[in-house]
Amino acid sequence: MTSEGYQTIYTQPLPQGSHASASPIATSPGAYPPPTGQPPIPQPHVQIPHGAPGFPGATSPGFPVAAVPVGTPYQPAYHLQHQPAHIYYNGVLVPNPDAPLAAHGMRKVANYDPQTDFEVLKSAKKGGTGMLGIGSGWNDTTLMKMLTERNILEIDALADDWASKTGQMLADYLPSKTAINSWFYEVIHALALGPLGYDVELARRATIGVGTDESLLMELLLNRSNSDIEILKRAYTKRYGSNLTQEVKGDLSNATKAMYSMALMAQRPQQLPGQVDYMQVEKDVDDLNAHGLGKGTKFDEIFFCQVFVNRSDPHIAAMIDRYGQKYKSLSKVIKSVPAFSKDMKQGLLYIIHGVKSKRNRTEPFGTWRDAKLLEKAMAGAGTNDKALVYRIVRASWNLARMKAIKECYRLRYGQELEKRVKGETSGNYKTIMTQLVAKAR
Repeated sequence: MTSEGYQTIYTQPLPQGSHASASPIATSPGAYPPPTGQPPIPQPHVQIPHGAPGFPGATSPGFPVAAVPVGTPYQPAYHLQHQPAHIYYNGVLVPNPDAPLAAHGMRKVANYDPQTDFEVLKSAKKGGTGMLGIGSGWNDTTLMKMLTERNILEIDALADDWASKTGQMLADYLPSKTAINSWFYEVIHALALGPLGYDVELARRATIGVGTDESLLMELLLNRSNSDIEILKRAYTKRYGSNLTQEVKGDLSNATKAMYSMALMAQRPQQLPGQVDYMQVEKDVDDLNAHGLGKGTKFDEIFFCQVFVNRSDPHIAAMIDRYGQKYKSLSKVIKSVPAFSKDMKQGLLYIIHGVKSKRNRTEPFGTWRDAKLLEKAMAGAGTNDKALVYRIVRASWNLARMKAIKECYRLRYGQELEKRVKGETSGNYKTIMTQLVAKAR
């Protein structure tokens, strides 16, 4: 372990998508043993989400565990003398943004020489930009083939090679979405940035300009590991020279501001399922009822932020189960409380649906929720292409997760996700989106 939240991998990385997790409909692993004695309530069927797979001699699966005592301030990676080439972010192996660039002439990824792809990309740009600038200046088929067939680390190596030879970021060279061209180019741009780079740019879009995109912030910042939050903040500052926490605070107000500020502090306990404190669960359940969910009680939004943002996922899962046994369905009660702001309610339900044991009996977790969000982007009159793109692209980098989302979607809506996406898109945009979904088999 390096600094808090940076899980180092010194072994050779596996090919992208090779660490598949269990199917969402696999047999439940059963109840976890209590930490001491018999718990007062049944144990939830929940594990830690988005855990990194184990490698020989490396950290065991699950959240990366801090190598420093709880409460120790996060130490930026640049204080360390050695930087591993790769780290885990959002469940996949990504290039470490703090690692030095590969020396000129040295291969960053074994068995991959970016020179051929460099020449192909140069030839993919035709003369001019086409009528009205609508993308005909590019060979779209070439772009699509390269960026969907190369894995995360190969695209990063190509981007480094491109920057060293041209002085330009690959994502800046390639086309991106404009007001008049296809969403196809948004997908191209996202794939060129990679999982961490794209999240950094999405965080920027969510906070810069007129209004704040709370729905996007929700998916970027809530129900994330401490490690992911710290890596995202560090990468954001490195790219934009500003503090993500301060920008989020400056865009929000009241309880919503408090919720996201707490999430960005990245101080959630990293409990395993068997480490749940059931006395605290019982107390939280009663306190939730006394702080606004119970009839005639005084409403306190800040208290809800503290409980749902600063508790571990296994704790929240146990709390959801216990509240349902003692009172009513927690999610239904929260939906019915008019005092919650729309964004606050949306954030709390996002956390609940990502960890509740009814839908999260096997890894990877939160896939039922993610399948529902994909349908939400396509349902009704008109497709929310912005949300559809970032949800499909972000899921596609983790093949095991995408496979689980597809299965959850099929079980929930009675049709294949690929077919649904195909019916909501067209042209090269349809082709690249269905390719990203189809890769996970």
